[in-house]
Amino acid sequence: MESILREIESNTNMEQNVSLFKGFTKEEKKKFLAHLKELKNEAAGIFLNKIYVNEEDKEIQKLIKKLLFRLKTIGVTIQEPHITGEPVLRVIEEQKEYRGFMTNYDGEGTRLICASFELKKKTFLFVDAITHFSDGLIELASAEVRRNDVEEILDDYRRKTNRNILFVEISPRYASFLIEESAALSGRYTEELKFFKAFSSHIRHTIQRPDDIYTINISESITPLPIEQLLSHDLFTPFFLSWTGMDEDKKTYQSAGAETLILPSYMVEEKKDA
Repeated sequence: MESILREIESNTNMEQNVSLFKGFTKEEKKKFLAHLKELKNEAAGIFLNKIYVNEEDKEIQKLIKKLLFRLKTIGVTIQEPHITGEPVLRVIEEQKEYRGFMTNYDGEGTRLICASFELKKKTFLFVDAITHFSDGLIELASAEVRRNDVEEILDDYRRKTNRNILFVEISPRYASFLIEESAALSGRYTEELKFFKAFSSHIRHTIQRPDDIYTINISESITPLPIEQLLSHDLFTPFFLSWTGMDEDKKTYQSAGAETLILPSYMVEEKKDA
């Protein structure tokens, strides 16, 4: 106990000693405070204030306040103990659910982007957009749906994908960014997007723009896939080229040139008459 008192007097290991006091029994606390009254410096007042805030026993609180008053009467600067409780009117922060999805571009240069925004419990605003690689936003639709409707829509989209089209979940803020970016490119649906932005603008997420992926912390234990393995994915099937070699090309070319030219029947008759 003497070592603790010395540390309090020298204002060292304060938080550790506060934790120790909190673990004392009521009788141990009384005994400790009886010894603590021997300290007559500002550090003692700091310690008393800290333990007062965490103390729930009314009797111990009174003893602490007596010691604080005693220090004040001998001229030690003391801050009045203050217990911060919960406000009478608690502000409840609602945790809204937001989700985003997208596909890759198909052979025609279009892709699907979806986002859902929780309006109230079990009710969502579902937005889906069709964007074109060079033309921007070409279709935009939205509807107020129930939670189970959202899941049904997403399941339907997943079923319609094939090995060349991926439908993946992304940051809802990133999905919003892609829709807004494509709308700026096409110049369409400007009025509809004002309503959409009211929901998307306040979403905070690590990934909000494409270049944000470079800020993601990746564990050093993760080994990157070889580029050959990445490019062998079904997603890149439309871009695969097959070539058997120059010899096969020569054979194909020569066989095409050696074929007999067959004239239409009317041309054969014309030649006979000539």
